[in-house]
Amino acid sequence: MAWNDIRRYGSGIGIEIRGDDLRVVAVRSRPSGVTVLGATTIANYASRPAAEWGADYAAFARDLGLGHVSAAVCLPRQDVVLRQIQLPPMGDKERAAAVRFQLDGLHPFGDDDVAFASAPLTAGLEFTLIASSETIEGYADLFGEAGVAVASFTVAPAVLRTALRSRWDEPPHPLLIAELRGDVLETYGESEGRPLLSAEMNLRTASAELAVGRALADLRLEPEALPVFVLAGDPPPPTDDEEPVRASDWAGQDASPAVELLPAPLESPEGFDLSAWLIAFATALEGACPRLGLRANLLPEERRQSDSRWLWAPTAALAALLGILAVGYAVRPMVQDRIYAAELQTRIDRLDAINAEAEQARGRTEEIRRKTATLERLAARAQQDLRIMSELSEVTPDTAWLSLLQIDDDGAQLTGVADRSAPLLSVLNDTRSLQAASFLASLRKTDEGEQFRIGAERVEAVSGELPALQEEEPSAQAEATAASADEISAEAAPEEEMAGEAASSDAAATEQPPAEAPAAQEVQP
Repeated sequence: MAWNDIRRYGSGIGIEIRGDDLRVVAVRSRPSGVTVLGATTIANYASRPAAEWGADYAAFARDLGLGHVSAAVCLPRQDVVLRQIQLPPMGDKERAAAVRFQLDGLHPFGDDDVAFASAPLTAGLEFTLIASSETIEGYADLFGEAGVAVASFTVAPAVLRTALRSRWDEPPHPLLIAELRGDVLETYGESEGRPLLSAEMNLRTASAELAVGRALADLRLEPEALPVFVLAGDPPPPTDDEEPVRASDWAGQDASPAVELLPAPLESPEGFDLSAWLIAFATALEGACPRLGLRANLLPEERRQSDSRWLWAPTAALAALLGILAVGYAVRPMVQDRIYAAELQTRIDRLDAINAEAEQARGRTEEIRRKTATLERLAARAQQDLRIMSELSEVTPDTAWLSLLQIDDDGAQLTGVADRSAPLLSVLNDTRSLQAASFLASLRKTDEGEQFRIGAERVEAVSGELPALQEEEPSAQAEATAASADEISAEAAPEEEMAGEAASSDAAATEQPPAEAPAAQEVQP
């Protein structure tokens, strides 16, 4: 969408001061076209109380839903002086100062205070409106008394330029619009050589054909150029025979309808004639789309009223933003607390996982330590057992031999045969590893000697409980115990032979008993 299309959006009310009447037109402008919402005439406004006709205007605007819209007012041409000033290129402030500097020589109001408005027409050409301050203040007071909100005071040439550009980005040149008001013919034109032409002629002193011809000459047309000519306003006066006069015959030019140049209304009230209401229609477009025109406004800034709903848009946007900020400020703690709680829970879960891993590692460490301690106790026990077996092999007399040796955590149990068993108790008590030796069973006489069963306690008890040994995987202690038992059996063999020889001297002995090797050591956990 082009920028000009955006500027064609708007709704406005135009008021044309036409003699003793006010012509009021309301329009809605869109890039697709213009809709005339309503049109009315307020008759004899100058002779009626302002509050009375102001109420009529307010009812008209309110019925159309435009009670909030400020109107654009087109002042009578005779109350305003229009000038076009040549200026060198300069900024806005310098241009306004240059116009003000030349102002005294541009108007016929003498020493009276004047109001002026200017706008750049082309590069180096300034469009300037000048009016008596008293006149402007009078109109402003009148509309203010009537309760009519006014946004701008302008003139017919300015509103026609806006109306043309509400349809065209650049109107077809050359063009000439003639508007008849009673005995006065006002012309507006544009051409390549004349950016803006505005003239007014009294038909009492010149014919319409002459007035139109002068206007065409002022447009500085090329010989072959044919302008688009539009005749609007009041119908031409009839002839003396009361016969209607064709516009082409009256003006001396073939006239085109107003819709040839201006936007044709998409919709309009019944009986609305664009040619007759041309200036009021153009003024309404000036109010709806002021950015399309020159924006030369004679109404003092302090008296302008802009009640368009769009003016409330920034306030509404700021209010909405403030509401959003207020809601956000109210909701922010809850949202932040929820996010903070979720983040804390995430970190707690992460730390719980780390703690669980640490507990598992601690458990594994304790298990390893327990197994290590068990292995250390097993190693210590094996050494003690080997020391016991070594001492027993050294202190056992040659007249005794063992058939069974049992070593456990509490001590040792010895089962065997000896010539004399009683001395064995003192022998065992004198060892470094055993103490408190005693007979576990009564002695029994056999042919080989006294069969005994002796128990003795360890001097240093094995601390802690040891796990049961696996039968299929004998420990190093069991293997060492078995090896020691084999050594004891080998040492006991000569003693058995000597005991056999002693027994042969006995008359009752008839046969040498076979040597009986001691059984392998049994280690019980």
